[in-house]
Amino acid sequence: MKYFSSKNFVYSKSTEHAYNKLMEALKDRKYHMIGFHGMGGSGKTTLVKEVGKKAEELQLFDKVVMAVVSHNPEVTYIQGQIADSLDLILREESPIGRAQRLSTSLQNERTLVILDDVWENLEFEAIGIPPCCTVLLTTRGRDVCVCMNCQITVELSLLDEEEAWTLFKRCADIIDDSPYALKLKNVPRKIAKKCKGLPIAIVTMASMLRGKRVEEWELALLRLEETQTIDGEEVLSSCYACIKLSYDNLTKQVSKNLFLLCSMFPEDWEINVEDLVRYIKGLGPAAGTIGTMEKVRREIQVTLLILKDSYLLQQCGKKEFVKMHDLVRDAALWIASKEGKAIKVPTKTLAEIEENVKELTAISLWGMENLPPVDQLQCPKLKTLLLHSTDESSLQLPNAYFGKMQMLEVLGITKFYYTWRNLYTLRYLSSSLSILAMPQSIERLTMLRDLCLRGYELGDISILASLTRLEILDLRSSTFDELPQGIATLKKLRLLDIYTCRIKKSNPYEVIMKCTQLEELYMWRDHVPSRALCIDQFDASALIHDSSSIKDLFMRSEHLYLGHLRGGCKNIVPHMDQGGMTELIGLILESCSEIECLVDTTNTNSPAFFELVTLKLICMNGLKQVFIDPTSQCSLEKIEDLQIEYCTQLSSISFPRKSNMCNLKILRLQWCPMLTSSLFTPTIARSLVLLEELKLFDCSKLKHIIAEEYVEVENANYPNHALKVFPNLRILHVHGCQGLESIFPITFAQTLERLEKIVIWYNFGLNYVFGTHNDYKNSSGSETKTNINLLALRRISLVSLLNLIDIFPSYCHPNSPNLKEIECRECPRFSTNVLYKTMIGSDHQKGRMATEERVIFPDSGEPVLALECLTIENSMVLEGIFQLQAEKQSPLNSSLSHLCLKELPELRLIWKGPKDILTLQKLKSLVLVGCRNLETIFSPTIVGSLAELSELVVSKCEKLENIICSDQDGNLSTFSKPVCFPLLSIVHVFQCNNLKCLFSHSLPSPFPELEFITVEECSEIEQVFFFNDDDRGQHVTEENKQRLILPKLREVKLVCLPNFTEFCRGPYKLQQNVKHYTVRHCPKYTYAWFPTENQEWNPFSSIHLQSTGDVWEMGLGSSSTSTFAVATSNSVNDPEIQDKVIKLETNLESERQRRRLMALELQVESERRRLIELKLEAEQERRRIMEETLLSFFHKMLGRVPQQFSYLLSQTRLAQNEENEDQTLFDVSIQSL
Repeated sequence: MKYFSSKNFVYSKSTEHAYNKLMEALKDRKYHMIGFHGMGGSGKTTLVKEVGKKAEELQLFDKVVMAVVSHNPEVTYIQGQIADSLDLILREESPIGRAQRLSTSLQNERTLVILDDVWENLEFEAIGIPPCCTVLLTTRGRDVCVCMNCQITVELSLLDEEEAWTLFKRCADIIDDSPYALKLKNVPRKIAKKCKGLPIAIVTMASMLRGKRVEEWELALLRLEETQTIDGEEVLSSCYACIKLSYDNLTKQVSKNLFLLCSMFPEDWEINVEDLVRYIKGLGPAAGTIGTMEKVRREIQVTLLILKDSYLLQQCGKKEFVKMHDLVRDAALWIASKEGKAIKVPTKTLAEIEENVKELTAISLWGMENLPPVDQLQCPKLKTLLLHSTDESSLQLPNAYFGKMQMLEVLGITKFYYTWRNLYTLRYLSSSLSILAMPQSIERLTMLRDLCLRGYELGDISILASLTRLEILDLRSSTFDELPQGIATLKKLRLLDIYTCRIKKSNPYEVIMKCTQLEELYMWRDHVPSRALCIDQFDASALIHDSSSIKDLFMRSEHLYLGHLRGGCKNIVPHMDQGGMTELIGLILESCSEIECLVDTTNTNSPAFFELVTLKLICMNGLKQVFIDPTSQCSLEKIEDLQIEYCTQLSSISFPRKSNMCNLKILRLQWCPMLTSSLFTPTIARSLVLLEELKLFDCSKLKHIIAEEYVEVENANYPNHALKVFPNLRILHVHGCQGLESIFPITFAQTLERLEKIVIWYNFGLNYVFGTHNDYKNSSGSETKTNINLLALRRISLVSLLNLIDIFPSYCHPNSPNLKEIECRECPRFSTNVLYKTMIGSDHQKGRMATEERVIFPDSGEPVLALECLTIENSMVLEGIFQLQAEKQSPLNSSLSHLCLKELPELRLIWKGPKDILTLQKLKSLVLVGCRNLETIFSPTIVGSLAELSELVVSKCEKLENIICSDQDGNLSTFSKPVCFPLLSIVHVFQCNNLKCLFSHSLPSPFPELEFITVEECSEIEQVFFFNDDDRGQHVTEENKQRLILPKLREVKLVCLPNFTEFCRGPYKLQQNVKHYTVRHCPKYTYAWFPTENQEWNPFSSIHLQSTGDVWEMGLGSSSTSTFAVATSNSVNDPEIQDKVIKLETNLESERQRRRLMALELQVESERRRLIELKLEAEQERRRIMEETLLSFFHKMLGRVPQQFSYLLSQTRLAQNEENEDQTLFDVSIQSL
């Protein structure tokens, strides 16, 4: 919610009262539906953002998400907002599929869903909001709260006179008794009173009049006093009047037109600034815009700042988007009608348009099911027509459709929302686009300057060449036959956007080269900032002789993408540019197999890549060395992002000796198996003062990250202090680098002050994370003891490191007090002492006894209470986790939430110690697998503190006798808490052959949230639950016996339990609401849990019973009756009946055989699908890597390029990177000044 929080939030009496009420409701878990209502513009949205932020800070919920609903809710738009808050990608096309994905994600954690601006009843199931979520909705009317069955409603009142005056003074920058305030006398207070306590009116007026002369204040008051009441609404009239005054105060025509243009978008819509630029440019000089596209873009940016400072527009969290408050939007439409600029923004249909349609100058229709008929578009004064459709059917436009719109200047017919994120892949587009044929009457639009046709199958578009005044042609995500040659004759065309278009015929290069008047061109599969060139399958030899516009763009480009380069090019500099590309900011090379090195300055003295910020080299199979720079002409001083991936022949990067990469933030190397030399010398490593992420994947022959021979020299030169390297490094990820024996020299470890995450996987040769070869070869205990403080470290993940001995050499004393997560898998040479000394400060390590070396947390100092997640699998010789002594006075409150212990054959205890010395009140998940010597899980001293445990999984613990062990007297524990395991919902137990009962004790209200129980292959188990009389000698009363236990149990699965006799034994009554009940191979099971004929019975919805003894079957369907048939060889003597029984047995055996065959077929099919899924996952990972490079172009350079592109660059990661299947489909992107 930090993304949503408002920096200018100010408390008043009304907001504080509402805030407190909402927080109280959120803290009370009985409320799952909370309504918050108040007048439009009263500050509801701002307040709930603060409430959500506070709820997240207090950890009332695991996640807080927010979505704006608005007057005409669209399910997919709401789903997209929630998914964005969850960092979830919704790849499903249907709303149902998206809802299911959302529901699954929201069920995993406690989530607060804030729905803003609700106008009518919503179907949460259709959106994907499960019942377990808490929903807080805002609305203008209390009736919506009632309709939505809100359990509690809170009202936000308007500000009283003094509160309004205080807010007004703050926004107008008025100080009591200041000379300026004395000059104004009582005028500001009167104006504040006219705002009627409505915050949006107050801030709009105050910000407009801030710093103005006395005469302007007095004039504003006079105009407000002349305001007439609108529809009997005094407060609304005052608000409109305030906004009208602010509108009138705008000095430039472009500001007013931009304000009215924003009102044409739907309520609460996040408006893309680039769309505003194109539309306002299409309205021509009358809108106040003159000049090039870049000039107009800059002017719009300045104008938007003015409108935001006047509170007429709001900034979205994504900086390339703005939005308009719904009350301001209503006022804007009212202003347009008063000024004779009639704008109609109906929904779905044009039925609202009155008879004077001929006076309309703008129509905006969103979410329409069909285009409006011709007779409703007889609009001779119409200048702007925006039509947005969500219907999948094709649009048939009559030839005379645009015949009566001769004054039209901006026409947009779009399929996709005005946002970069909803672009579909080329393959999907080619198969699913709706058809939109160009009507003949479009050639009559002689005044048209801006034409936008997005997401349609357009067919033949040659008629567009007749639009001689066209300046902007936007065909984004559409499909058409070919780019007409006539486009080159449109001398006024300044912008051509055919981004992600599929062009079926011809090569568009021929047309593009003739369009010398173009200022901006968007093509291929990416959209990048100004002065950029992206070309696929380009012939580099053409640059030597070609004098076309492409060569000119190449020489002047700031951002360059080259894919599948041809023409015998061995390097980029000097072969393609002898000038060294000194203006280039970003460079991406992909699949250019002829390139052997990036830069070769052997025969040149010209500087190279002086301005380079981003460098990405992908699938460069011929690349052997990146830099050959003996003359040190390539400094790389400004580079921020360096990524080299899938370069199979690369043997050396060879950073220039004098390079000073002081701005490098991201370094990523992946699948460079021939890379053998070290990445850095210590000199270069010390220059990387801003490096934040270092990620190395599958560089199997890499020996050193920092050259070891240079480290020894540097240590000799600087013996008294450590070399300072990577002071800003946050993430270290090393995967599959088999040749590394250590990651960093130990001399560098002390400088990693901001290191947050260490992830090291599948580096089989690794001995130490920190430490040079000499460090661990000569380590004899005589070295100087060294303290290493990694105070920012939060996560360590070590997986499949077969030779890893330690993170640090033995003489080092590390200290990581803020460590939250430890994962250690398949590290057999690791010891418990390693983890302990990594987490505990050096001062606490002295008391660790030799007998405690097999326990992670012994009683030798303060354990790391901040640790939240601990995973240990097949690593170290481990006998215990917590083993505490009685000397402790105060209880130790652990923050551990997830504990996973796997394949630890020596583990004998998890926690041991006196009562109330350790509490695990935050533990949510416990997984135990392959702990063969573990005899008990929960001690009597610890079980009472497990207030949040929700999942318990136990498997292959052969000696396990009890889930909860007995106390020293052999009695079962008595618990101080009224409820044991109050949140436990999942219990799975497998292959625990010494366990006779899962839970056997007296509990006053056991397992109120338990939903799923699975017990499989436990040969000695007899019962799941054994609830006996009270251990303290008090007999259970008849009233307590009738109390239901396991009230939420939904699914039970019992498989291969040869000694299992009954599910539950005890005096309590079971709640019989199980949905799925499966029993297999349990021959002694008596089914005592099933009700008798005299009991009330709510049958199971799904039961599968199978026995290996006498032949019997049980089936229960949806009716209240059941069938139970038993046949044995001695049941009757009648031969006829015996024959029938034999036939029945034969049929049953045949049926069983058939079912077994079906089960095998299902298993085969399941395995086949699993293999397909694995292949798909591998393919998706490959494509993700590709798209992360291609579609996130320049995401780290947004501060250096025009703001209108940043949102696109951050969102294109979500698009799928489909491969070309049609050789005629071109891939090229060019944009010039």
